[in-house]
Order: sequence, then structure tokens, then C-alpha cells
Amino acid sequence: MKKTVKKVCILALALVLALQPATAVQASAKSDIDNVLKNYKKGKISKAKKYNKKLSKKASKACIKKLSKKAKKAYLKAVKKYVFNGPSSSMKSLWGYYLADMDGDKKAELLVKHGTCEADVKITVYKYKSGKAKKVGSFYSGHTTYYAYPGHAGVIAVTGHMGYESVQTITLKGGKLKTKSYGSRDLNQSGGQDWFPFRQQLDNHVRYDSRYRSSLSLKDLK
Repeated sequence: MKKTVKKVCILALALVLALQPATAVQASAKSDIDNVLKNYKKGKISKAKKYNKKLSKKASKACIKKLSKKAKKAYLKAVKKYVFNGPSSSMKSLWGYYLADMDGDKKAELLVKHGTCEADVKITVYKYKSGKAKKVGSFYSGHTTYYAYPGHAGVIAVTGHMGYESVQTITLKGGKLKTKSYGSRDLNQSGGQDWFPFRQQLDNHVRYDSRYRSSLSLKDLK
């Protein structure tokens, strides 16, 4: 009996020690991205860049790994309603898709990018519910790149066009999409500064071969 109790205690301690580094990393990433956005909004770009460098280059796929097989199947079905490398004149023309936890439930939502051109391209967001991928909303996505938002629900959206850069977060709260602005910069008037080098860019699942021919990766949904 004593040996059994001892083994249980050892296993419990090992589990706690194994989880501590991951928790510490997550807390650090949350603090770093908060400081990036806070300083960016204040116009303290150099300071924002210092915190940005502390973030890992790649976004975590933890929320994707927590999707059930049924959820992945539903998202795959939703993606296939669009046409990749099809007629560019249709709003069903697929530019790619993202997977990110938009509402903080630790499971990824599906963000489909589609449209005919930068002037009308948008993101349609789907959430897995009651066995189906259900649309929860959409937003304009021209000239915009998406990044992970460590420790938070949602994504960071960075729009850049004609030397003008703006940053905002987009989250799903109460079943509705919410945006929060973190400011903007006119790089044409800022002493030749370059675009802010945000890390943890989200995968749009579009791949290119040596001849720059594109294909769509569905690996994360299988």
C-alpha cells in the first residue's frame, strides 16, 4: 500500500514538473506580446521590437491539436466549399485558411480567406458547434497578415498598404467578432522605417514549389 502511494506521489510530482516549463513559457509569451502591443500603440517602436524578439518565430499549434476528429472533418468540409486556384472572379475563390483560437476555449476556429482581389477579399470565421462548422461572422482582409496572439483569444491583424501600417486584434466574444486598434504608422513620414517585424505569423496553408506553383495543404484538418 505504501509503495503504491509513493508511486502515485512520484508520478504526480513528475507531472507538475513537466507542466511548469510550458506554463512559464506561455506566461512569458503573453507578457511579451502585451508589451509589444502596448509600446507599439505608444509609438515606442524600438522598445516594442525588443519584446518582439523574445517571442518564438513560429506560432503554437496547441489549439489545432485539441480539435476533435469531428471538428476537423467539419472544418475540412467548410474549406472545400471554396475553390482553390479556381476562377478569380468568384467570391468563392480561396486564398487560404487559418486555424486559431478566437474565443479562448483552447480549440481552434477556422478562418477562411476568400475573394476576387485585395479590394474585396475577406475572412469568414467558422466555429465548430453541434457537429457542424457554423459561420459566426466575417471581416475585410485586404493587404492584411495574421499572427498568433499568445495567451489571449483571437489573432493579431497587421494591415500594410502604400507605406501605411495598422495593427489590431480580432477576437470572438459572445458569438460576435470584436476588434481593438493598437494604432498605426505612416512609414512614408517616419524616417524610412520598415514594416514592424511581428513574429508568430499564422499558417495560411498555401504552399509553393520550386516553380512557384501553389497548392493547398489540408494536413492540419486530417
